[in-house]
Amino acid sequence: MATYGYVRTSKPPKGKPRGSSPLGIESQRAAILAAYPDAELYVDRFRSGRQSSRPALREMIARVERGDLVVVVRLERLAMSIEHELEDVKRARIVSLAGEGTSPDGAPDPYAVFVRRVHQAAAELQVAQAANTTRAALAVRKSNGLAATGSPPWGYRLRRGKLVPHADEQRILGLARAFLSRCVSRPVPADLARVLAKAGATNRNGRPITRDTAARILRQVESSSTPKPPRRRAK
Repeated sequence: MATYGYVRTSKPPKGKPRGSSPLGIESQRAAILAAYPDAELYVDRFRSGRQSSRPALREMIARVERGDLVVVVRLERLAMSIEHELEDVKRARIVSLAGEGTSPDGAPDPYAVFVRRVHQAAAELQVAQAANTTRAALAVRKSNGLAATGSPPWGYRLRRGKLVPHADEQRILGLARAFLSRCVSRPVPADLARVLAKAGATNRNGRPITRDTAARILRQVESSSTPKPPRRRAK
């Protein structure tokens, strides 16, 4: 019977020293080893709880046997679907150091299982609500003629809800149109990037325009569509 500890961070902590966050890598590692010194740790850095491609977790799941102990600081570090997989497929005993309806040794206590299910249901609801909110926000941006990433189209700036032409970027669009008109075959973004570099053009950060940015400019020019300003909502 083995003991495994699983550690996951979603993103680097902002404005805090590394490891200072309660859910930072070092903090989780220290908490698990303090309670279970013999635990074998598996760590996924900067991975979403909804993301299935977590190599450390998959490696741990492949090793977990019936009756093994899996320790986390909080259940959401494993995520809902992963916990189901551990419990239903491998029948591991899961321990949350935060409590959350798990017994200290992971024993299958009925009350602990019930409380854990409540926590899981609440977490699943939160994830579903966040996804719906994101989809709704992107739909509104698309209907208003804005990019889904929040950045205005190349050649424009967003001012008080309206797309306003930007002189320098409009000049770059003109250079791209001229480049496109001279192409006898499929345009190559790297060639456009070199043309723009010779003309002294830069991106929005003042740096040379890269191949990827040149490709985005080409796609916009090839579409030959002038971005529409945001529509006002009907009152």
